[in-house]
Amino acid sequence: MNDVRIGGEGGITMSQVGARIGGEGGITMSQVGARIGGEGARAMDGTDTNRARGDAEGRTIEPGVKGQGARVERTTRETRVQIEVARGGGVADVRTGLPLFDHMLATLLRYAALDARVEAAGDLRHHVIEDTSIALAVAVRRLIPPTCARYGERTVPMDDALVQVAIDAGGRFFFRGRVPSRLYTHALRSFAEHAGLTLHVRVLRGGDRHHVHEAAFKGLGLALRAAMADEGAVFSTKGSVRLSVEDTAKAGVAEGSCPRSA
Repeated sequence: MNDVRIGGEGGITMSQVGARIGGEGGITMSQVGARIGGEGARAMDGTDTNRARGDAEGRTIEPGVKGQGARVERTTRETRVQIEVARGGGVADVRTGLPLFDHMLATLLRYAALDARVEAAGDLRHHVIEDTSIALAVAVRRLIPPTCARYGERTVPMDDALVQVAIDAGGRFFFRGRVPSRLYTHALRSFAEHAGLTLHVRVLRGGDRHHVHEAAFKGLGLALRAAMADEGAVFSTKGSVRLSVEDTAKAGVAEGSCPRSA
């Protein structure tokens, strides 16, 4: 097959397009893929590297402040989920093999102003949605500062749909609400439980299921963004809660094991 040239005589070939972005010193197309989660990726919480993320011109963007990102990998016999998330501008690469769920998660992350890479695979649609929601929640919980604004609420219209979402990010789990899909209702509940949120979702009106779901995830993202804002003070009459946990060996319990719901 002949190599196609773009821009006529004196232009560049398709192979050259794939060869390098950003000119001399730029990055190749293969490096674009490799830098998502690989060398050149944003440094995440718990790592001791000083990796930087490359842009299309070959420059580097310095990693964010330590504590502003988290990486979670969750593996069971049913699913494998890998997530990296950081405070940012809401740029998300979500790949679960479920296009509508990918869209909902990307919407949530965009409106919450969280940069993320989400990869998941599994045996059943239900397991992938549940386990991805759990893993994402665990990562997000790491990003909520002790002095967060704590409360967030948004009412989002989307054509025929109108959905109200209210959260308390103070670490007390409670969920009440329902969206048209039982799977997405379960996803919202799982996210709230493992992020330590009180989450209320009210569908005020709407006949289009897609619009209702998207309004709910947009509302959750916006409410979460508001609740996660660092206000510099603990919003509780109790003040800061100090909790000390010590691991002890127990007969018959494999070290490092945990229940499926964790």
